[in-house]
Amino acid sequence: MPRPKSNEDWLKDKLVDLLAWAKEVEAISTGYVEEYGPHTALKLAGLAHAVEVFSTVARRYVDDGQFSSSVFIDLFAGSGMNAIDPRHHLAGSAVIAAKARRPFDRIVCVEADSAKASVLSKRLTAVGVRQLKVIAGDCNERIADALKFAGGKRSLVFLCVDPEGMEASWETIRKTSSKYTAMDVFVNMTHGAERERGAARSLGRESPALENLMGMPVRQILLDDSGTISALYQSQIQNVLGRKIGGSSVIRGANKQPLYTIMLFTRNTRGDSPYLEGYTAMHKRLSTLTVDHVAGALNDIDGKGLFRIGSSS
Repeated sequence: MPRPKSNEDWLKDKLVDLLAWAKEVEAISTGYVEEYGPHTALKLAGLAHAVEVFSTVARRYVDDGQFSSSVFIDLFAGSGMNAIDPRHHLAGSAVIAAKARRPFDRIVCVEADSAKASVLSKRLTAVGVRQLKVIAGDCNERIADALKFAGGKRSLVFLCVDPEGMEASWETIRKTSSKYTAMDVFVNMTHGAERERGAARSLGRESPALENLMGMPVRQILLDDSGTISALYQSQIQNVLGRKIGGSSVIRGANKQPLYTIMLFTRNTRGDSPYLEGYTAMHKRLSTLTVDHVAGALNDIDGKGLFRIGSSS
Protein backbone atom coordinates (compact mmCIF):
# COMPACT_ATOMS: atom_id res chain seq x y z
CA MET A 1 0.00 0.00 0.00
CA PRO A 2 1.44 3.42 -0.93
CA ARG A 3 2.41 5.72 1.92
CA PRO A 4 -0.23 8.43 2.57
CA LYS A 5 0.70 11.76 1.07
CA SER A 6 2.03 14.23 3.64
CA ASN A 7 0.32 17.58 3.98
CA GLU A 8 3.46 19.28 2.67
CA ASP A 9 3.47 17.08 -0.44
CA TRP A 10 -0.26 17.72 -0.90
CA LEU A 11 0.41 21.46 -0.83
CA LYS A 12 3.31 21.15 -3.26
CA ASP A 13 1.19 19.15 -5.71
CA LYS A 14 -1.58 21.76 -5.54
CA LEU A 15 0.89 24.60 -6.11
CA VAL A 16 2.38 22.81 -9.12
CA ASP A 17 -1.11 22.72 -10.66
CA LEU A 18 -1.96 26.31 -9.73
CA LEU A 19 1.32 27.60 -11.19
CA ALA A 20 0.80 25.64 -14.42
CA TRP A 21 -2.80 26.80 -14.83
CA ALA A 22 -1.76 30.44 -14.31
CA LYS A 23 0.98 29.96 -16.90
CA GLU A 24 -1.66 29.01 -19.46
CA VAL A 25 -3.44 32.36 -19.16
CA GLU A 26 -0.80 34.85 -18.04
CA ALA A 27 -0.01 35.97 -21.62
CA ILE A 28 -3.58 37.24 -21.95
CA SER A 29 -3.69 40.87 -20.75
CA THR A 30 -0.46 40.55 -18.78
CA GLY A 31 -1.10 43.61 -16.61
CA TYR A 32 -4.09 42.04 -14.90
CA VAL A 33 -3.25 40.05 -11.79
CA GLU A 34 -4.49 40.35 -8.20
CA GLU A 35 -1.58 40.83 -5.79
CA TYR A 36 -1.77 39.05 -2.45
CA GLY A 37 0.60 37.40 0.01
CA PRO A 38 1.66 33.75 0.32
CA HIS A 39 -1.28 32.99 2.62
CA THR A 40 -3.48 33.18 -0.49
CA ALA A 41 -1.74 30.05 -1.77
CA LEU A 42 -3.24 28.07 1.11
CA LYS A 43 -6.76 29.26 0.30
CA LEU A 44 -6.36 28.48 -3.40
CA ALA A 45 -4.93 25.04 -2.65
CA GLY A 46 -7.93 24.32 -0.45
CA LEU A 47 -10.33 25.55 -3.12
CA ALA A 48 -8.65 23.41 -5.79
CA HIS A 49 -9.07 20.37 -3.55
CA ALA A 50 -12.73 21.17 -2.85
CA VAL A 51 -13.53 21.79 -6.53
CA GLU A 52 -11.98 18.47 -7.51
CA VAL A 53 -14.03 16.62 -4.89
CA PHE A 54 -17.28 18.35 -5.87
CA SER A 55 -16.86 18.15 -9.65
CA THR A 56 -15.99 14.46 -9.53
CA VAL A 57 -19.06 13.53 -7.49
CA ALA A 58 -21.33 15.93 -9.38
CA ARG A 59 -20.29 14.54 -12.76
CA ARG A 60 -21.34 11.07 -11.67
CA TYR A 61 -24.75 12.31 -10.51
CA VAL A 62 -25.32 14.27 -13.73
CA ASP A 63 -24.23 11.39 -15.95
CA ASP A 64 -26.60 9.10 -14.03
CA GLY A 65 -29.47 11.48 -14.74
CA GLN A 66 -30.09 12.41 -11.10
CA PHE A 67 -29.33 16.07 -11.83
CA SER A 68 -29.44 18.12 -15.01
CA SER A 69 -26.03 19.83 -14.83
CA SER A 70 -23.06 20.79 -12.66
CA VAL A 71 -22.43 24.50 -12.25
CA PHE A 72 -19.69 26.63 -10.68
CA ILE A 73 -20.82 30.09 -9.52
CA ASP A 74 -18.10 32.58 -8.54
CA LEU A 75 -19.38 35.81 -7.00
CA PHE A 76 -16.04 37.64 -6.67
CA ALA A 77 -14.13 36.23 -9.60
CA GLY A 78 -11.31 38.72 -10.23
CA SER A 79 -9.16 38.40 -13.34
CA GLY A 80 -8.38 34.70 -12.92
CA MET A 81 -4.77 35.06 -11.77
CA ASN A 82 -3.14 35.89 -8.41
CA ALA A 83 0.43 36.94 -7.62
CA ILE A 84 1.58 35.73 -4.21
CA ASP A 85 5.03 37.25 -4.71
CA PRO A 86 6.81 38.88 -7.67
CA ARG A 87 7.87 35.51 -9.10
CA HIS A 88 4.89 33.24 -8.53
CA HIS A 89 1.47 33.54 -10.15
CA LEU A 90 -1.33 31.14 -9.22
CA ALA A 91 -4.61 30.41 -10.96
CA GLY A 92 -7.64 32.18 -9.51
CA SER A 93 -10.90 30.57 -8.49
CA ALA A 94 -12.64 30.55 -11.88
CA VAL A 95 -9.58 29.16 -13.68
CA ILE A 96 -9.38 26.45 -10.99
CA ALA A 97 -12.97 25.50 -11.82
CA ALA A 98 -12.19 25.53 -15.53
CA LYS A 99 -9.35 23.04 -15.00
CA ALA A 100 -11.39 20.48 -13.07
CA ARG A 101 -10.70 17.00 -14.44
CA ARG A 102 -14.43 16.25 -14.48
CA PRO A 103 -15.64 19.49 -16.09
CA PHE A 104 -18.51 21.66 -14.98
CA ASP A 105 -21.33 22.07 -17.49
CA ARG A 106 -21.45 25.81 -16.87
CA ILE A 107 -19.24 28.38 -15.17
CA VAL A 108 -20.85 31.65 -14.04
CA CYS A 109 -18.70 34.52 -12.75
CA VAL A 110 -19.46 37.96 -11.38
CA GLU A 111 -16.75 40.61 -11.09
CA ALA A 112 -17.30 44.22 -10.05
CA ASP A 113 -14.39 45.59 -12.11
CA SER A 114 -15.49 45.58 -15.76
CA ALA A 115 -11.91 45.47 -17.10
CA LYS A 116 -11.08 42.45 -14.96
CA ALA A 117 -14.35 40.80 -16.01
CA SER A 118 -13.37 41.22 -19.66
CA VAL A 119 -9.91 39.76 -19.05
CA LEU A 120 -11.37 36.83 -17.11
CA SER A 121 -13.74 36.02 -19.96
CA LYS A 122 -10.81 35.87 -22.39
CA ARG A 123 -8.76 33.71 -20.05
CA LEU A 124 -11.55 31.21 -19.42
CA THR A 125 -12.26 30.98 -23.12
CA ALA A 126 -8.55 30.34 -23.73
CA VAL A 127 -8.56 27.31 -21.42
CA GLY A 128 -11.54 25.80 -23.21
CA VAL A 129 -14.64 26.82 -21.25
CA ARG A 130 -17.61 26.82 -23.60
CA GLN A 131 -20.67 27.34 -21.42
CA LEU A 132 -19.47 30.53 -19.77
CA LYS A 133 -21.00 33.74 -18.47
CA VAL A 134 -18.91 36.55 -16.96
CA ILE A 135 -21.06 39.36 -15.58
CA ALA A 136 -19.53 42.77 -14.84
CA GLY A 137 -21.05 44.38 -11.77
CA ASP A 138 -21.80 44.04 -8.07
CA CYS A 139 -22.82 40.44 -7.39
CA ASN A 140 -25.42 41.60 -4.90
CA GLU A 141 -27.11 43.58 -7.66
CA ARG A 142 -26.54 41.09 -10.50
CA ILE A 143 -27.30 37.82 -8.71
CA ALA A 144 -30.56 37.32 -10.65
CA ASP A 145 -28.61 37.48 -13.93
CA ALA A 146 -26.07 34.99 -12.63
CA LEU A 147 -28.74 32.54 -11.47
CA LYS A 148 -30.59 32.80 -14.77
CA PHE A 149 -27.54 31.55 -16.67
CA ALA A 150 -26.70 28.97 -14.00
CA GLY A 151 -29.78 26.99 -14.96
CA GLY A 152 -32.76 25.36 -13.32
CA LYS A 153 -33.33 23.95 -9.88
CA ARG A 154 -32.06 20.49 -10.84
CA SER A 155 -28.51 21.79 -11.23
CA LEU A 156 -25.77 20.73 -8.81
CA VAL A 157 -24.06 23.97 -7.77
CA PHE A 158 -20.72 24.83 -6.18
CA LEU A 159 -20.91 28.41 -4.90
CA CYS A 160 -17.63 30.26 -4.33
CA VAL A 161 -17.83 33.40 -2.18
CA ASP A 162 -14.40 34.99 -1.84
CA PRO A 163 -14.62 38.76 -1.31
CA GLU A 164 -11.70 40.93 -0.24
CA GLY A 165 -13.73 42.42 2.61
CA MET A 166 -17.35 42.23 3.77
CA GLU A 167 -18.97 42.85 0.38
CA ALA A 168 -20.96 39.61 0.22
CA SER A 169 -24.55 40.22 1.25
CA TRP A 170 -26.22 37.42 3.20
CA GLU A 171 -29.35 37.99 1.12
CA THR A 172 -27.38 37.15 -2.04
CA ILE A 173 -26.20 33.87 -0.52
CA ARG A 174 -29.70 33.09 0.71
CA LYS A 175 -31.26 33.71 -2.72
CA THR A 176 -28.80 31.35 -4.35
CA SER A 177 -29.36 28.69 -1.71
CA SER A 178 -33.13 29.02 -2.04
CA LYS A 179 -32.98 28.23 -5.74
CA TYR A 180 -30.59 25.29 -5.51
CA THR A 181 -31.33 22.60 -2.98
CA ALA A 182 -28.22 20.73 -4.17
CA MET A 183 -25.66 23.44 -3.52
CA ASP A 184 -22.33 23.35 -1.72
CA VAL A 185 -20.80 26.60 -0.51
CA PHE A 186 -17.17 27.70 -0.14
CA VAL A 187 -16.87 30.98 1.80
CA ASN A 188 -13.84 33.06 2.65
CA MET A 189 -14.61 35.18 5.73
CA THR A 190 -12.22 38.06 6.36
CA HIS A 191 -10.95 38.52 9.91
CA GLY A 192 -11.85 42.18 9.45
CA ALA A 193 -15.41 41.15 10.33
CA GLU A 194 -14.19 40.23 13.81
CA ARG A 195 -12.64 43.68 14.20
CA GLU A 196 -15.83 45.31 12.98
CA ARG A 197 -17.87 43.46 15.57
CA GLY A 198 -15.36 44.44 18.27
CA ALA A 199 -15.68 48.09 17.29
CA ALA A 200 -19.48 47.91 17.25
CA ARG A 201 -19.47 46.40 20.73
CA SER A 202 -16.88 48.66 22.33
CA LEU A 203 -18.07 51.90 20.73
CA GLY A 204 -21.77 51.08 20.74
CA ARG A 205 -22.06 52.07 17.10
CA GLU A 206 -24.22 50.81 14.26
CA SER A 207 -22.66 48.62 11.56
CA PRO A 208 -24.65 48.37 8.32
CA ALA A 209 -21.75 46.45 6.73
CA LEU A 210 -21.89 43.79 9.44
CA GLU A 211 -25.67 43.55 9.24
CA ASN A 212 -25.50 43.14 5.47
CA LEU A 213 -22.86 40.42 5.81
CA MET A 214 -24.67 38.46 8.50
CA GLY A 215 -28.31 39.05 7.57
CA MET A 216 -29.33 40.09 11.06
CA PRO A 217 -29.47 43.27 13.20
CA VAL A 218 -26.24 44.27 14.88
CA ARG A 219 -27.85 43.97 18.32
CA GLN A 220 -28.57 40.31 17.59
CA ILE A 221 -25.01 39.79 16.40
CA LEU A 222 -23.64 41.30 19.60
CA LEU A 223 -25.86 39.07 21.76
CA ASP A 224 -24.58 35.90 20.09
CA ASP A 225 -22.30 33.79 22.27
CA SER A 226 -20.73 31.68 19.49
CA GLY A 227 -17.39 33.35 20.18
CA THR A 228 -16.55 34.63 16.72
CA ILE A 229 -18.28 36.10 13.70
CA SER A 230 -17.11 33.15 11.62
CA ALA A 231 -18.73 30.72 14.07
CA LEU A 232 -21.98 32.66 13.86
CA TYR A 233 -21.78 32.72 10.07
CA GLN A 234 -21.26 28.97 10.02
CA SER A 235 -24.36 28.50 12.17
CA GLN A 236 -26.25 30.60 9.60
CA ILE A 237 -25.04 28.34 6.79
CA GLN A 238 -26.11 25.26 8.74
CA ASN A 239 -29.37 26.41 10.28
CA VAL A 240 -30.70 28.97 7.79
CA LEU A 241 -29.35 27.57 4.52
CA GLY A 242 -29.63 23.95 5.64
CA ARG A 243 -26.06 23.06 4.69
CA LYS A 244 -25.39 21.03 7.81
CA ILE A 245 -22.21 19.14 6.90
CA GLY A 246 -18.81 20.79 6.81
CA GLY A 247 -16.27 22.79 8.73
CA SER A 248 -13.73 25.60 8.62
CA SER A 249 -10.02 26.40 8.59
CA VAL A 250 -8.26 29.54 9.80
CA ILE A 251 -5.64 30.95 7.43
CA ARG A 252 -2.88 32.93 9.15
CA GLY A 253 -0.26 35.37 7.91
CA ALA A 254 3.50 35.51 8.40
CA ASN A 255 3.32 36.51 12.07
CA LYS A 256 0.58 33.92 12.78
CA GLN A 257 -2.22 36.49 12.93
CA PRO A 258 -5.55 35.20 11.59
CA LEU A 259 -6.41 36.71 8.21
CA TYR A 260 -9.51 34.82 7.21
CA THR A 261 -11.55 31.69 7.78
CA ILE A 262 -12.36 29.28 4.98
CA MET A 263 -15.72 27.55 5.31
CA LEU A 264 -16.90 24.62 3.20
CA PHE A 265 -20.36 23.13 3.71
CA THR A 266 -22.63 20.67 1.94
CA ARG A 267 -26.16 19.44 2.50
CA ASN A 268 -27.45 16.28 4.10
CA THR A 269 -27.99 13.49 1.58
CA ARG A 270 -29.56 10.07 1.74
CA GLY A 271 -26.98 7.84 3.37
CA ASP A 272 -23.42 9.08 3.85
CA SER A 273 -22.45 12.32 2.14
CA PRO A 274 -20.21 11.55 -0.88
CA TYR A 275 -18.48 14.90 -0.35
CA LEU A 276 -17.76 14.70 3.36
CA GLU A 277 -14.54 12.68 3.36
CA GLY A 278 -12.90 14.89 0.75
CA TYR A 279 -13.99 18.13 2.38
CA THR A 280 -12.85 16.95 5.81
CA ALA A 281 -9.47 16.00 4.38
CA MET A 282 -9.06 19.54 3.02
CA HIS A 283 -9.64 21.10 6.42
CA LYS A 284 -7.33 18.63 8.16
CA ARG A 285 -4.51 19.42 5.76
CA LEU A 286 -4.95 23.19 5.90
CA SER A 287 -5.03 23.15 9.70
CA THR A 288 -1.38 22.03 9.78
CA LEU A 289 0.01 24.30 7.07
CA THR A 290 1.45 27.82 7.26
CA VAL A 291 2.95 30.42 4.96
CA ASP A 292 6.34 28.89 5.81
CA HIS A 293 5.16 25.69 4.19
CA VAL A 294 4.17 27.69 1.11
CA ALA A 295 7.69 29.14 0.94
CA GLY A 296 9.17 25.67 1.35
CA ALA A 297 7.01 24.15 -1.35
CA LEU A 298 7.86 26.94 -3.79
CA ASN A 299 11.58 26.55 -3.05
CA ASP A 300 11.23 22.85 -3.79
CA ILE A 301 9.33 23.52 -7.02
CA ASP A 302 11.93 26.11 -8.06
CA GLY A 303 14.75 23.63 -7.45
CA LYS A 304 16.25 25.56 -4.57
CA GLY A 305 16.42 22.55 -2.31
CA LEU A 306 13.93 20.84 -0.08
CA PHE A 307 12.74 23.03 2.78
CA ARG A 308 10.31 21.62 5.30
CA ILE A 309 8.72 22.89 8.49
CA GLY A 310 8.37 19.58 10.25
CA SER A 311 6.46 16.63 8.86
CA SER A 312 2.72 16.06 8.97
CA SER A 313 0.62 13.45 7.27
